[in-house]
Amino acid sequence: MIAAFVEVNIVNNKPKNAVSINQQQWLSITPLKTTLNEILAQAQTLDKNVAVAVNNEVIPKTDWPNFMLKDNDQISVFGAIAGG
Repeated sequence: MIAAFVEVNIVNNKPKNAVSINQQQWLSITPLKTTLNEILAQAQTLDKNVAVAVNNEVIPKTDWPNFMLKDNDQISVFGAIAGG
């Protein structure tokens, strides 16, 4: 299945239908419901060794392709580290 093209624009002020990444930038998304995987690919973080939380809830990497984002979601991307 080929994912539909999603237009993503990096903007400084919160527009309608947008999500934020690391509280530093807003990504305006079209359509409103876009997968986490699509946004991370557009933000060029998909291929990196990262962990991701949406609204302070860690999302397993296996869920990224099906995790639908909503307006005003707060995405946190951070380097994954091993430990215990």
